[in-house]
Amino acid sequence: MSTTVLSSSTGRVRDIALAYLPNYRPWFGLYGHYLRPPTSSSAGTGTEEKVPLIHELLTEELLQEIFLRLDVVTRGRAACVCRYWRGISWHHMLWKNACERAWMDVPSSVLSFQVHQDFRGSWRNMWMDVPRLRRDGLYISRNTYIRAGVTEWQYKNPVHLVCYFRYYRFLSGQRFLYRISPEIPAKIAPLLRTGKQNPKQGVYLGHYTLDNDKLDCVVRYQEQYATQVQTELKLRSTSRGANNRLDILSLVSGVQDSDDPRDQRRYNQGTTSYVFVPWSDIPNHCLNLPVSEMDFWIPG
Repeated sequence: MSTTVLSSSTGRVRDIALAYLPNYRPWFGLYGHYLRPPTSSSAGTGTEEKVPLIHELLTEELLQEIFLRLDVVTRGRAACVCRYWRGISWHHMLWKNACERAWMDVPSSVLSFQVHQDFRGSWRNMWMDVPRLRRDGLYISRNTYIRAGVTEWQYKNPVHLVCYFRYYRFLSGQRFLYRISPEIPAKIAPLLRTGKQNPKQGVYLGHYTLDNDKLDCVVRYQEQYATQVQTELKLRSTSRGANNRLDILSLVSGVQDSDDPRDQRRYNQGTTSYVFVPWSDIPNHCLNLPVSEMDFWIPG
Protein backbone atom coordinates (compact mmCIF):
# COMPACT_ATOMS: atom_id res chain seq x y z
CA MET A 1 0.00 0.00 0.00
CA SER A 2 1.36 3.38 -0.99
CA THR A 3 1.93 5.86 1.84
CA THR A 4 3.50 8.69 -0.14
CA VAL A 5 1.84 12.04 0.45
CA LEU A 6 2.04 14.57 -2.40
CA SER A 7 1.08 18.21 -2.29
CA SER A 8 -0.75 18.20 -5.60
CA SER A 9 -4.35 16.96 -5.86
CA THR A 10 -3.38 14.79 -8.83
CA GLY A 11 -0.81 12.91 -6.75
CA ARG A 12 -3.27 12.33 -3.89
CA VAL A 13 -5.94 10.96 -6.22
CA ARG A 14 -3.41 8.66 -7.88
CA ASP A 15 -2.09 7.38 -4.53
CA ILE A 16 -5.64 6.71 -3.30
CA ALA A 17 -6.37 4.79 -6.48
CA LEU A 18 -3.20 2.73 -6.06
CA ALA A 19 -4.09 2.05 -2.43
CA TYR A 20 -7.48 0.51 -3.21
CA LEU A 21 -6.50 -0.89 -6.62
CA PRO A 22 -3.10 -2.54 -6.07
CA ASN A 23 -2.70 -3.65 -9.69
CA TYR A 24 -1.37 -0.72 -11.68
CA ARG A 25 -3.32 0.45 -14.68
CA PRO A 26 -1.96 2.84 -17.34
CA TRP A 27 -4.91 5.22 -16.98
CA PHE A 28 -4.23 5.90 -13.27
CA GLY A 29 -2.08 8.83 -14.32
CA LEU A 30 -5.13 10.53 -15.89
CA TYR A 31 -7.01 10.83 -12.60
CA GLY A 32 -7.48 14.41 -11.42
CA HIS A 33 -6.86 15.99 -14.85
CA TYR A 34 -9.68 18.04 -16.37
CA LEU A 35 -10.02 19.18 -19.97
CA ARG A 36 -10.42 22.86 -20.71
CA PRO A 37 -13.02 24.15 -23.18
CA PRO A 38 -11.52 25.17 -26.55
CA THR A 39 -10.43 28.81 -26.70
CA SER A 40 -8.75 30.89 -29.34
CA SER A 41 -5.85 31.81 -27.05
CA SER A 42 -4.59 30.86 -23.61
CA ALA A 43 -5.40 33.44 -20.96
CA GLY A 44 -2.32 35.18 -19.61
CA THR A 45 0.23 33.14 -21.62
CA GLY A 46 -0.20 34.64 -25.07
CA THR A 47 0.31 31.24 -26.70
CA GLU A 48 -2.13 30.17 -29.42
CA GLU A 49 -4.06 26.96 -28.92
CA LYS A 50 -5.30 24.86 -31.82
CA VAL A 51 -9.01 25.39 -32.45
CA PRO A 52 -10.99 22.97 -34.62
CA LEU A 53 -11.36 24.21 -38.18
CA ILE A 54 -15.16 24.03 -38.07
CA HIS A 55 -15.18 26.46 -35.14
CA GLU A 56 -13.02 28.88 -37.10
CA LEU A 57 -15.27 28.75 -40.16
CA LEU A 58 -18.59 28.73 -38.29
CA THR A 59 -18.88 31.47 -35.73
CA GLU A 60 -21.31 31.33 -32.84
CA GLU A 61 -23.80 33.52 -34.72
CA LEU A 62 -23.71 31.24 -37.77
CA LEU A 63 -24.21 28.13 -35.65
CA GLN A 64 -27.20 29.75 -33.95
CA GLU A 65 -28.74 30.46 -37.36
CA ILE A 66 -28.19 26.84 -38.39
CA PHE A 67 -29.63 25.45 -35.14
CA LEU A 68 -32.57 27.83 -35.50
CA ARG A 69 -33.64 25.96 -38.64
CA LEU A 70 -33.46 22.51 -37.03
CA ASP A 71 -36.19 20.75 -35.11
CA VAL A 72 -35.58 20.10 -31.43
CA VAL A 73 -34.78 16.39 -31.89
CA THR A 74 -32.12 17.08 -34.55
CA ARG A 75 -30.75 19.93 -32.45
CA GLY A 76 -30.43 17.57 -29.49
CA ARG A 77 -28.40 15.16 -31.60
CA ALA A 78 -26.16 18.00 -32.74
CA ALA A 79 -25.63 19.02 -29.11
CA CYS A 80 -23.97 15.65 -28.51
CA VAL A 81 -21.12 16.51 -30.90
CA CYS A 82 -19.07 18.60 -28.49
CA ARG A 83 -19.29 20.87 -25.46
CA TYR A 84 -19.21 24.00 -27.62
CA TRP A 85 -22.24 22.95 -29.67
CA ARG A 86 -24.07 21.88 -26.54
CA GLY A 87 -23.64 25.36 -25.08
CA ILE A 88 -25.02 26.97 -28.23
CA SER A 89 -28.00 24.60 -28.30
CA TRP A 90 -29.07 25.96 -24.88
CA HIS A 91 -29.44 29.52 -26.15
CA HIS A 92 -32.78 30.95 -25.06
CA MET A 93 -33.62 32.26 -28.56
CA LEU A 94 -33.57 28.70 -29.92
CA TRP A 95 -35.98 27.49 -27.26
CA LYS A 96 -38.20 30.52 -27.77
CA ASN A 97 -38.42 29.71 -31.46
CA ALA A 98 -39.26 26.08 -30.63
CA CYS A 99 -42.08 27.16 -28.30
CA GLU A 100 -43.51 29.54 -30.89
CA ARG A 101 -43.54 26.70 -33.42
CA ALA A 102 -45.17 24.29 -31.02
CA TRP A 103 -47.89 26.75 -29.98
CA MET A 104 -48.25 28.72 -33.21
CA ASP A 105 -51.96 29.18 -32.53
CA VAL A 106 -51.19 31.14 -29.33
CA PRO A 107 -50.19 34.83 -29.62
CA SER A 108 -46.54 35.61 -28.80
CA SER A 109 -47.59 38.05 -26.07
CA VAL A 110 -49.50 35.29 -24.27
CA LEU A 111 -46.54 32.91 -24.50
CA SER A 112 -44.15 35.58 -23.17
CA PHE A 113 -46.44 36.31 -20.23
CA GLN A 114 -46.77 32.61 -19.39
CA VAL A 115 -43.06 31.88 -19.59
CA HIS A 116 -42.22 34.75 -17.22
CA GLN A 117 -45.04 33.99 -14.80
CA ASP A 118 -44.78 30.19 -14.58
CA PHE A 119 -41.23 29.36 -15.67
CA ARG A 120 -39.16 32.38 -14.57
CA GLY A 121 -38.33 33.30 -18.15
CA SER A 122 -36.99 29.86 -19.13
CA TRP A 123 -38.29 28.90 -22.56
CA ARG A 124 -36.61 25.53 -22.25
CA ASN A 125 -38.53 24.66 -19.09
CA MET A 126 -41.75 25.69 -20.78
CA TRP A 127 -40.97 23.43 -23.72
CA MET A 128 -40.16 20.50 -21.46
CA ASP A 129 -42.99 20.81 -18.91
CA VAL A 130 -46.08 22.04 -20.79
CA PRO A 131 -48.02 19.23 -22.54
CA ARG A 132 -48.00 19.65 -26.32
CA LEU A 133 -48.91 17.58 -29.33
CA ARG A 134 -46.00 16.73 -31.58
CA ARG A 135 -46.25 17.38 -35.32
CA ASP A 136 -42.99 15.89 -36.54
CA GLY A 137 -44.37 12.37 -36.93
CA LEU A 138 -47.34 10.09 -36.34
CA TYR A 139 -49.15 8.78 -33.28
CA ILE A 140 -49.76 5.08 -33.98
CA SER A 141 -51.91 2.53 -32.15
CA ARG A 142 -51.34 -1.14 -33.04
CA ASN A 143 -54.21 -3.48 -32.19
CA THR A 144 -54.66 -7.22 -32.64
CA TYR A 145 -57.53 -9.63 -32.09
CA ILE A 146 -58.34 -13.27 -32.84
CA ARG A 147 -61.06 -14.09 -35.36
CA ALA A 148 -62.52 -17.52 -35.95
CA GLY A 149 -62.06 -18.91 -39.45
CA VAL A 150 -64.17 -21.13 -41.65
CA THR A 151 -64.23 -24.77 -40.56
CA GLU A 152 -63.46 -26.95 -43.59
CA TRP A 153 -63.25 -30.29 -41.80
CA GLN A 154 -64.78 -31.52 -38.61
CA TYR A 155 -61.45 -31.88 -36.84
CA LYS A 156 -60.23 -28.39 -37.76
CA ASN A 157 -61.13 -25.13 -36.05
CA PRO A 158 -58.92 -22.41 -37.63
CA VAL A 159 -58.38 -18.99 -36.11
CA HIS A 160 -56.75 -15.85 -37.52
CA LEU A 161 -54.74 -13.18 -35.75
CA VAL A 162 -55.87 -9.87 -37.22
CA CYS A 163 -53.71 -6.74 -36.92
CA TYR A 164 -54.76 -3.17 -37.69
CA PHE A 165 -53.55 0.35 -36.91
CA ARG A 166 -55.02 3.71 -35.94
CA TYR A 167 -53.11 6.78 -37.09
CA TYR A 168 -53.15 10.39 -35.90
CA ARG A 169 -51.28 13.23 -37.53
CA PHE A 170 -51.84 16.54 -35.75
CA LEU A 171 -51.83 19.81 -37.68
CA SER A 172 -52.07 23.49 -36.79
CA GLY A 173 -55.42 25.11 -36.13
CA GLN A 174 -56.59 22.28 -33.82
CA ARG A 175 -56.93 19.90 -36.76
CA PHE A 176 -55.73 16.36 -37.30
CA LEU A 177 -55.73 13.60 -39.91
CA TYR A 178 -57.12 10.22 -38.95
CA ARG A 179 -56.98 6.83 -40.60
CA ILE A 180 -57.65 3.26 -39.51
CA SER A 181 -55.99 0.65 -41.71
CA PRO A 182 -54.35 -2.80 -41.67
CA GLU A 183 -51.38 -1.41 -43.63
CA ILE A 184 -48.06 -0.90 -41.85
CA PRO A 185 -46.80 2.61 -40.94
CA ALA A 186 -44.14 2.62 -43.68
CA LYS A 187 -46.90 2.53 -46.31
CA ILE A 188 -49.25 4.99 -44.60
CA ALA A 189 -46.69 7.66 -43.69
CA PRO A 190 -46.32 9.14 -47.22
CA LEU A 191 -50.09 9.49 -47.47
CA LEU A 192 -50.44 11.34 -44.15
CA ARG A 193 -47.33 13.44 -44.59
CA THR A 194 -49.04 15.48 -47.30
CA GLY A 195 -51.26 17.03 -44.61
CA LYS A 196 -54.38 16.78 -46.76
CA GLN A 197 -57.52 14.74 -46.24
CA ASN A 198 -58.33 12.09 -48.82
CA PRO A 199 -61.63 10.30 -48.09
CA LYS A 200 -61.14 8.00 -51.08
CA GLN A 201 -58.03 6.61 -49.39
CA GLY A 202 -59.56 6.61 -45.91
CA VAL A 203 -57.86 9.77 -44.63
CA TYR A 204 -60.31 12.02 -42.77
CA LEU A 205 -59.95 15.45 -41.24
CA GLY A 206 -60.97 16.00 -37.63
CA HIS A 207 -60.78 18.64 -34.90
CA TYR A 208 -59.44 18.43 -31.36
CA THR A 209 -59.29 20.41 -28.13
CA LEU A 210 -56.40 20.10 -25.67
CA ASP A 211 -56.92 21.01 -22.01
CA ASN A 212 -53.67 20.46 -20.11
CA ASP A 213 -53.09 16.74 -20.76
CA LYS A 214 -56.70 15.84 -21.73
CA LEU A 215 -57.40 15.57 -25.44
CA ASP A 216 -60.82 15.37 -27.12
CA CYS A 217 -60.88 14.36 -30.80
CA VAL A 218 -63.87 14.27 -33.15
CA VAL A 219 -63.75 13.00 -36.73
CA ARG A 220 -66.76 12.80 -39.02
CA TYR A 221 -67.21 10.50 -41.98
CA GLN A 222 -69.01 12.24 -44.84
CA GLU A 223 -70.50 9.11 -46.35
CA GLN A 224 -73.95 7.59 -46.83
CA TYR A 225 -74.22 6.89 -43.11
CA ALA A 226 -73.13 10.12 -41.42
CA THR A 227 -71.14 8.79 -38.48
CA GLN A 228 -68.63 10.37 -36.17
CA VAL A 229 -65.95 9.01 -33.85
CA GLN A 230 -65.32 10.71 -30.51
CA THR A 231 -62.15 9.84 -28.63
CA GLU A 232 -60.98 11.01 -25.23
CA LEU A 233 -57.24 10.66 -24.74
CA LYS A 234 -54.62 11.48 -22.17
CA LEU A 235 -51.25 12.84 -23.24
CA ARG A 236 -48.23 11.61 -21.28
CA SER A 237 -44.46 11.25 -21.60
CA THR A 238 -42.09 8.37 -20.95
CA SER A 239 -39.35 10.95 -20.31
CA ARG A 240 -39.42 14.66 -19.60
CA GLY A 241 -40.73 16.64 -22.55
CA ALA A 242 -41.26 13.58 -24.78
CA ASN A 243 -45.09 13.78 -25.12
CA ASN A 244 -44.91 10.45 -26.93
CA ARG A 245 -47.93 8.53 -25.60
CA LEU A 246 -51.68 8.91 -25.99
CA ASP A 247 -53.78 6.71 -23.71
CA ILE A 248 -57.34 6.06 -24.87
CA LEU A 249 -59.83 6.88 -22.10
CA SER A 250 -62.98 6.34 -24.18
CA LEU A 251 -63.81 5.58 -27.80
CA VAL A 252 -67.38 6.11 -29.03
CA SER A 253 -68.85 6.03 -32.53
CA GLY A 254 -72.39 6.96 -33.51
CA VAL A 255 -74.71 8.87 -35.78
CA GLN A 256 -73.97 12.56 -36.13
CA ASP A 257 -76.22 14.98 -34.23
CA SER A 258 -78.12 12.17 -32.53
CA ASP A 259 -78.91 12.13 -28.82
CA ASP A 260 -80.30 8.60 -28.84
CA PRO A 261 -78.01 6.28 -26.84
CA ARG A 262 -78.96 3.42 -29.15
CA ASP A 263 -77.19 5.22 -32.00
CA GLN A 264 -73.89 5.17 -30.14
CA ARG A 265 -71.43 2.35 -29.68
CA ARG A 266 -68.72 2.32 -27.03
CA TYR A 267 -65.59 0.27 -27.71
CA ASN A 268 -63.80 -1.66 -24.99
CA GLN A 269 -61.39 -3.45 -27.33
CA GLY A 270 -58.84 -2.08 -29.74
CA THR A 271 -57.79 0.65 -27.32
CA THR A 272 -54.03 0.17 -27.28
CA SER A 273 -52.18 3.37 -26.42
CA TYR A 274 -50.78 5.48 -29.22
CA VAL A 275 -47.01 5.68 -29.62
CA PHE A 276 -45.35 8.65 -31.27
CA VAL A 277 -42.93 7.80 -34.08
CA PRO A 278 -40.91 10.57 -35.83
CA TRP A 279 -40.88 10.65 -39.62
CA SER A 280 -37.24 9.58 -39.79
CA ASP A 281 -37.86 6.47 -37.65
CA ILE A 282 -41.01 5.19 -39.37
CA PRO A 283 -39.38 3.14 -42.20
CA ASN A 284 -37.34 0.99 -39.78
CA HIS A 285 -39.65 0.98 -36.75
CA CYS A 286 -40.65 -2.29 -35.11
CA LEU A 287 -44.32 -1.51 -35.75
CA ASN A 288 -43.71 -2.56 -39.36
CA LEU A 289 -43.09 -6.16 -38.27
CA PRO A 290 -45.72 -8.72 -39.29
CA VAL A 291 -47.75 -10.67 -36.74
CA SER A 292 -45.56 -13.71 -37.40
CA GLU A 293 -42.63 -11.83 -35.81
CA MET A 294 -44.49 -9.63 -33.30
CA ASP A 295 -47.91 -10.94 -32.35
CA PHE A 296 -48.56 -8.51 -29.49
CA TRP A 297 -47.44 -4.92 -28.88
CA ILE A 298 -47.05 -3.32 -25.45
CA PRO A 299 -46.32 0.41 -25.85
CA GLY A 300 -45.20 1.01 -22.27
